[in-house]
Amino acid sequence: MKKLLSKPFRAFTFYALIILLCSVPVYYWVIDNIWLQELDEHNHIIKQRVENGLAKTPLSESELQDVLKLWNSIQPETKLIPVSTAPGPDSFYTVTRKGHEEEDRFRGLAAYITAHGKTYLLTTETNVEEADETIAAIALVTFVFFSLLVAGFIFLNKSISKSIWRPFSDTLKKLQSFDLAKDQKINFGQTDIEEFQQLN
Repeated sequence: MKKLLSKPFRAFTFYALIILLCSVPVYYWVIDNIWLQELDEHNHIIKQRVENGLAKTPLSESELQDVLKLWNSIQPETKLIPVSTAPGPDSFYTVTRKGHEEEDRFRGLAAYITAHGKTYLLTTETNVEEADETIAAIALVTFVFFSLLVAGFIFLNKSISKSIWRPFSDTLKKLQSFDLAKDQKINFGQTDIEEFQQLN
């Protein structure tokens, strides 16, 4: 036999578990999109800094070529290449590359900048892997709070049910001990719960 309160409690727990499981991909999608937007802003700031730096630095053609060669060799995640095509709009992209041990995801910006009368294609990429760590941390915190929530449900369910259902238990005990063969009255206790008062 199952107790009356165990049925709704199981339903509530099952519902909370379903919501928790459904929230995990939503968490991932929301945080990943926020992270990508932040990286887009970061890459755009890099573009502005490079553009302003080139505009403010007086360089000859040979010095500029030397700077670009050095820049592209020591900054593999940010490249600046002269192009002959007309400047186009900035474009953001996500790319996955094979790293030392595993694949790494990068958020990139491809943008055209003009300096010293020439057009350059700037590509800058930033690692996105930190988002996975953030999502894992949030999932862990969510699981901990869910566990605390369930533990609180169990504790409150037992504590509250004892006090709420005491009048019902008293009535049930008196009915169990009632004997029709004996001429006796049953005196039920007073209760402030309407349903139990009607039962009495």
